[in-house]
Amino acid sequence: MNMDSSHIEIPKFKLSLRGYNPREIDQFLTKSRKDYQEIVHRNEVLGEEVKQLREEIKEYTSKKARLEDALISAQKSAQLISENSQEQAKLTIQDAEIKVKKILEEGERQLDKLRTELVSLNEQKRLYLTKLKSLIKSHSELLDFYEEELPEKEGKVKKKIPKDGELPFNKEGVEEKNTEPVSLENDHSETITFENE
Repeated sequence: MNMDSSHIEIPKFKLSLRGYNPREIDQFLTKSRKDYQEIVHRNEVLGEEVKQLREEIKEYTSKKARLEDALISAQKSAQLISENSQEQAKLTIQDAEIKVKKILEEGERQLDKLRTELVSLNEQKRLYLTKLKSLIKSHSELLDFYEEELPEKEGKVKKKIPKDGELPFNKEGVEEKNTEPVSLENDHSETITFENE
């Protein structure tokens, strides 16, 4: 049975010849009642504090659980982001490697094409120089032939037209041996210098 300070009343004791002093008993009971009231009040205050602390603990526990969930979620997100970033980096590197490979292959093809064209141009140069030398030689021999026929003195010159058999060179040697047209389809802006052969 719970009691409060109202249950503690100053009892009325019967007086006896050899009993306690009623005044001292009254003082003791009054003091006991006050002390009990203070204890009850303090107990109520402490009960409220305990209740409040329990509420706070409950709230903190709930916050802790939410924070743990948020932390786990953040860790998972960070892991996913890291994995996605690594995968994206791998794909980017692979794509770059494929592009570089294609560029190198195209460069090799262009280089081979240019080398082939250079060989062809050098061959054409050699043929043209050979024909040009032959033509110059033929014309030089023809000039030499006509210079021998000129008289030393001025006067009437009897013009002698040589026949084909009298020419100092083979007429057929002057004709072009290669009549293929030169293709400028793959003309490049590069300047090629021909060296004398």
